[in-house]
Amino acid sequence: MTKIAEIIKTKEHKCFVFKPTAEFYSIVGINNRRWAQIYRGEIAPTLPEAKAIADYFEFDVTELL
Repeated sequence: MTKIAEIIKTKEHKCFVFKPTAEFYSIVGINNRRWAQIYRGEIAPTLPEAKAIADYFEFDVTELL
């Protein structure tokens, strides 16, 4: 499991299971194909992408390193 997936799992609970939406893609500025690759760990996010993901999920970007 990638670091991003681990962090998302910690944010999830019974009433909230994360499923990316068009709004999510728009806010973080990553398309769905690239997000899937980042989430699965096939590619690394760029620094701006990592910052946008960290801001969206409200954690420090250094947790991804």
